[in-house]
Amino acid sequence: WKFDAISSFKIRAAYGATGNQPPANAKYTSLVGSNIDGRAGLIPSRRRGSADIRPERTVEFETGADVVFLNGRASLELTYYRQNITDLFLIAALPPSSGFTEEFINGGSMRTQGFEASLAFTPIQTKTFRWFGRLNFFKTSSVITQLTTDPFNKGGFATFLGTFRIEEGLSPTSIIGADVDANGNTIILGDAQPDFQMSFNSDFNFKFGFGDFSFYFLWDWRQGGKVINLGKLLTDLGGTSADYEDPATAENLHLPENGTVKESDVAGMTLGPARLNLLGRTTAPYVEDGTFLKLRELSLTYNLPKQWISSHLPNVSYVRIGLSGRNLLMFTRYSGYDPEVSQFGNVAIGRAIDTIPYPSSRSFHLNLSVGL
Repeated sequence: WKFDAISSFKIRAAYGATGNQPPANAKYTSLVGSNIDGRAGLIPSRRRGSADIRPERTVEFETGADVVFLNGRASLELTYYRQNITDLFLIAALPPSSGFTEEFINGGSMRTQGFEASLAFTPIQTKTFRWFGRLNFFKTSSVITQLTTDPFNKGGFATFLGTFRIEEGLSPTSIIGADVDANGNTIILGDAQPDFQMSFNSDFNFKFGFGDFSFYFLWDWRQGGKVINLGKLLTDLGGTSADYEDPATAENLHLPENGTVKESDVAGMTLGPARLNLLGRTTAPYVEDGTFLKLRELSLTYNLPKQWISSHLPNVSYVRIGLSGRNLLMFTRYSGYDPEVSQFGNVAIGRAIDTIPYPSSRSFHLNLSVGL
């Protein structure tokens, strides 16, 4: 087929399989130092070696299409991927009678799939002006497809403060707390994984007789993704939360409809005292939506005219002056400093716990570049 509007159309696919070696010394029971009655010695560690542990195996399939159209003024890239991990490394608890507390095992399987789209376009291009833009979209989700151990919680704090539930059929970033339904079943309070993420950037170039200007901006949008806001708990304890004196309702306490805690339990109370009063019975008031829109970067660049440079600075090829800023604006309903937290490392679980770290810094830069 021939389409005048389409310059190029490609379909691509890829398949790959990799392995991941077990953690160092996972097969062996290591020895740790001890001191008994002032005598140095060695004793077995609390983690038992697992002689039968096998490497993790990851199999991934990816397919997509690349389209160039409008005489090269626009291009579209579409990608779908699916990843299956088997023999997942897990740390399993052991009965006290074994003499150990835990060991590494191959404990399950996980499936991750996602979709990515990227649209690049040049709506306007003349001798004196060019506008280029790019819109990116990506969505990913994971689910534990098999778990050979009993379901367990994973997190750095007690369950009633909010933690993550590792259970077959759930996302590995599912958040739970103290909330249960009328039958005593644990209620899932949300997922730390965003619904989707997008970014949009544009570059505008102007050419004048007195030089060239370039204006650039980048917006980031994250939709969804729950955050455990323990910073609000800390400010509640200090009586300094911004909404501490607001009337408490089921809506602003984020109480699950199928939970056992009701608005009548805190009738007549304000939000701060109500949240503290319910601590241990519900974690929902401290689990918030992490949606945000950020102006990530903004810059303006000026290039001196080449004719002026050649006549006044013969040994210089270009002179460029730039002014830029990062993290200039943020729009969010999240009550903490920044829903984009990474206090406990760049892992999915660590990104979703907020205990009032330093927020992202806003920075401004002035630069001068000279080419020889």
